[in-house]
Amino acid sequence: MLLYSMFFHRMMESWFTVGENAIALMWPPTKQGSDEEPPPVKPPPLEPTGGGLPQYQNQNSSKKEDKSMSKFDELDGFNQLHGYWLEDLTVGQVAVTSRTITEAAVELFGGISGDLNPTHFSDDFAKKEIFGKRIVHGMLTMSHITGSLASKLPGPGCLYLSQNTKFIAPVNIGDTVTTVITVTKIGEPNKRGMAQVTLKTDQFVGDNQCVDGEALLLVVSKTKKK
Repeated sequence: MLLYSMFFHRMMESWFTVGENAIALMWPPTKQGSDEEPPPVKPPPLEPTGGGLPQYQNQNSSKKEDKSMSKFDELDGFNQLHGYWLEDLTVGQVAVTSRTITEAAVELFGGISGDLNPTHFSDDFAKKEIFGKRIVHGMLTMSHITGSLASKLPGPGCLYLSQNTKFIAPVNIGDTVTTVITVTKIGEPNKRGMAQVTLKTDQFVGDNQCVDGEALLLVVSKTKKK
């Protein structure tokens, strides 16, 4: 009985010693004479991700670098694509384009514009009219003028102000239309560095003129470009 009592006493002392050491590891003692508790350990800040769930931010990673210059700016795309500047234009300057108006172009234009006049789509109807066969939409023919102004002279960067057009002769499906753009007047630039430019806009099928017109555009000065 005595041996058992001594064995139990030794075992209890060992248990309390181990317990005190474990508690000391979990809660280290503070300085003597101070009631301050050790500061809590804060986790690193959370950073949201694309999926909406936060992730711990890597504090050792460097700051995100600014986006590099786009390929468009790197290649000076604005100036590469831009048409004539005001200083590049001269009275009498000419640009010419030529396109054949197909059946598909007539159908697409009719669908986009809503102009489904049987004059353009029905042979039975059109053959009883004055021209005896289907003709192309007048505005479809004239759209080649806007395309020539936008792509050739003055080219990209110009702004359309007005267009006067007189249809002289019909254009038939399959005709090749030649558009001639001629600079006739160049105004003085305003405070914003833009000037009004007048251009003659004529169209021909073969040697016959089908459209007579005049366009007024704004063209920017090279000295005022951004």
